[in-house]
Amino acid sequence: MTEKITEPFLDISCPLCLSKKQDSIILKNFKRSIDSYFLKIETSKIRSNYLKSLNYFDLKSTPHFFKCLNCNSIYRNPIFILPESEEHTRYGTHNNSLLDPKYLQYLGDSIKPFLNFIMPNQSGLDFGCGPTKGIEHLLSTDVLDNDTTFKDSKEFKINNIRSYDKYFFPELKLGLGSNFNLSAYKPLIPSKTNAIHNSNCLFFKSVEFDYIFCHEVVEHFVKTINEFENLFSFLKTGGHLFIRTETYPEDLNQFEDWYYKNDSTHVFFLSISTFKFIAKKYNFEFLILDKNKFILKRN
Repeated sequence: MTEKITEPFLDISCPLCLSKKQDSIILKNFKRSIDSYFLKIETSKIRSNYLKSLNYFDLKSTPHFFKCLNCNSIYRNPIFILPESEEHTRYGTHNNSLLDPKYLQYLGDSIKPFLNFIMPNQSGLDFGCGPTKGIEHLLSTDVLDNDTTFKDSKEFKINNIRSYDKYFFPELKLGLGSNFNLSAYKPLIPSKTNAIHNSNCLFFKSVEFDYIFCHEVVEHFVKTINEFENLFSFLKTGGHLFIRTETYPEDLNQFEDWYYKNDSTHVFFLSISTFKFIAKKYNFEFLILDKNKFILKRN
C-alpha cells in the first residue's frame, strides 16, 4: 500500500505541516476508487507539471495519495485535485435540500452534540455551508420548535449565526447582532491577522466568533494550513471549532476500500494524531465527541 517517494514527486510537501517526509499510496484499482464525475474530466484539465514529465498517464505507478510521516495526515496527489471550476460544478451535484426531511434530520443529528458547547447570545459561523445554509437554517428558524431531535430546542435558537461558502455565499452579510461592530464589515486589503483570505472572499477584520462549524469541510482543504489558520484567527479566546469529518482507517490496508476518499473533492484526511498535532502547534484543546465529531478549543 505505502511505498517510498520517487521522482517526479519528491518536491511535494504536506499541505498541513509542509513536511516532505512522506510515503506514497498507490491504489490497486484507482478508477474503481474514485467517483464517476472525476473520470468524465479530460485528463488535460487535471495535468500539472508533474504529469508533463511523464510519458503517459500511468495510474498504476503514479501515487494517488501521500501519507505524511510528520503529522500523520493523508492527502491527495496534487495532480488528482480538481480545478476550482470543476470542483464548484461537482458540489452542484450534491442532492441537499432544505425541503428534504431526511437531509434536515441528518444535519440535525450531526450538529446536536455540539450544541452543549454553545451559550446563549454567542456568535457563530458556518464555514463552508454549501448552497443551503443548512446549519443557520436549523439554528435560527422555527424548525427546531417542532423537531424532537433537539432537546430544549428553544434554548438553542440562535440568531447570531451566519454562513460562508467560497462558491455559494462568498460575502458575509451584515446584521450579526449587537455584539458585532458592523463597521468592521467593510472590504479591506488582505491581512494576515483576523482575516479570512480564502479565494473569492471579501476581507474583514475585528470580527471574531465564539464558535465555527466545519461540517464535512476540512476534507476539502487544498491549502490546509492556510485554511486552518484563517479559521483560528476568526475564533475568540475560548472559542470552539466544531469539526465533522471522517478520520482515515488506522489499518491502511483498509484505505483501498474506504468510501470517504472516493469523492474527488475530498483531498485531505486527518487521523487522531493529526488533530493532536494541530492542537499542540496552535495551543488548542482537543476534544473527541465521537468517531467523526471533534472540537478544537482556542486557549
